Amino acid sequence: MPPNKNDRMRGLLEAAVALHRAGKLDEAATKYREVLGLDKNQPDAMSLLGQIVFQHGDPKEALNLMTRAQALRTDSPTIAFNLGRLHFEMRDWAKAAAINETAARLAPNNAAPLCNLGIAQIHLGRAAEGEATLRKALALAPENAMSWSGLGLALA
Repeated sequence: MPPNKNDRMRGLLEAAVALHRAGKLDEAATKYREVLGLDKNQPDAMSLLGQIVFQHGDPKEALNLMTRAQALRTDSPTIAFNLGRLHFEMRDWAKAAAINETAARLAPNNAAPLCNLGIAQIHLGRAAEGEATLRKALALAPENAMSWSGLGLALA
């Protein structure tokens, strides 16, 4: 019996993620697009394809994909974090702060969105708030160099 659409889509998504983790970005992007060909609203494929599209130099399309993914799966800390990271990389500090705040609320034991939130807060002129946020991040992950660097920026 041939696999049903959901099984095929799940298999393609798993293959895409494996390729992505192996650094085979073009092949992963092809697989993510295949998934989206089966379900144009598959948020995981959208978000992960958005990461690759950004790395290939198309921030506008990456933002489109990742924003749509986050709208479809508002309860996903990973998708929220990925979108927040994109805004962070684009130096859109207000959006980076807002979305990383959402990601931190969805995954309170994950230091990464707190780190990004804290640095965004500093860039928004809220150094004391950024310091407090970065201290929370460091309490969760004391080895995180980026959080230490951000804390230094906040204190400066």
